[in-house]
Amino acid sequence: MRNTGIEFEKEVYEIVNKLINSNEFLLSEPNIKMYRQKGYYSKDRNANIKFDISIEKYLVNPDNEISVMPSIRVIIECKDYVKSISVDDIEEFHAKLQQIGADNTKGIVITKNGWFQKSALTYAKAKGITLARILPDNQIEYILYHGLPSDIYNIDKI
Repeated sequence: MRNTGIEFEKEVYEIVNKLINSNEFLLSEPNIKMYRQKGYYSKDRNANIKFDISIEKYLVNPDNEISVMPSIRVIIECKDYVKSISVDDIEEFHAKLQQIGADNTKGIVITKNGWFQKSALTYAKAKGITLARILPDNQIEYILYHGLPSDIYNIDKI
């Protein structure tokens, strides 16, 4: 059976949801909305781009004010690869983030079995994209968020 990544997306969604509820994620309650496969409009495409997981943070309760826009969005790209994640994957993700509004959007690429090529790490660092992986105990390990932890990781194998 072909791996479509749907099961990994569900797994990441559940892990992130638990982290949000326990105030251990970048965004936390109140006024959070979390989605799987939500589309965001791209004027470049004149169509929506769907993302694996998105979390939106509002300054007021979005259930009470229908026209309110999120203050910040965290977009998570799930990569369930057994091979390395290339710079092309990170560049494509960055281009999609730019199309939906870079000013209030934070991107995270997360994997479980794969690793990030050195060029992917370099590009992600330059563009401010967070790289992470899921550990066996369902914790998130951030590989890149401000800089390269080269003293911990062999950069060629991440």
